[in-house]
Amino acid sequence: MSDVPTLRAICQQELRALDGDLYLAHLFAHETVRDHWLLLSLMYCHLRRVERETTEPMVQLIRLQWWADQISDTGEFKTGSGPIVDFASAAGLDGRPIADLVARLMARCEGDDQVSVGVVGAQFFMMLAAVTSSKAAPDILSEAGAFWETWREFGQSQRASSPEQRAKALAIKRDLNALPRKTRRAFVPIILVFGMCCRHLQQAPVRGSTLGYLIYLVSRSITLKL
Repeated sequence: MSDVPTLRAICQQELRALDGDLYLAHLFAHETVRDHWLLLSLMYCHLRRVERETTEPMVQLIRLQWWADQISDTGEFKTGSGPIVDFASAAGLDGRPIADLVARLMARCEGDDQVSVGVVGAQFFMMLAAVTSSKAAPDILSEAGAFWETWREFGQSQRASSPEQRAKALAIKRDLNALPRKTRRAFVPIILVFGMCCRHLQQAPVRGSTLGYLIYLVSRSITLKL
């Protein structure tokens, strides 16, 4: 098995290639939870790719089952299945939240219309919240996750950048900005992810500087208002 720094570097490079926003945001997670943030983000990207890369339910289920098989009933990751799983084991990540997400995605593959992309995104944001801070996560983070994953699903399409979607994003931004300062600071990386999503929405289909906007948000970290 590779050493931990090597595994971390491999996972960082892969997350950067799959989702630049999540990669940038994970850098602002506290060093004590940064590896877990990285792993959850990378695993989420891989799990969502299953549905996007094939429409055949049986193939989707087989690929999702592979992830389920990497996690024991007690949440431990089995080693020897690749750098992501090996790093998760070395970092001591509790795999039970990932197992729960896999089960939900499998239900979605089997036609459960209760598992929308919004539901999946909400679960992901709450998973991140659980490792980001010991504070109780406000419900608005779940709403932000639902909106974020819906945006990712539809990209910069007309549906995603409609006036209704813009209005919804604005409403969530207002609720996030209304949170107490200490709460906002506790969940900085997650709020940054949603803030960059709003940036993309505002500028669609015009390209903007994601990194520049991230720096702008961090420069306002005293209030961290979007």
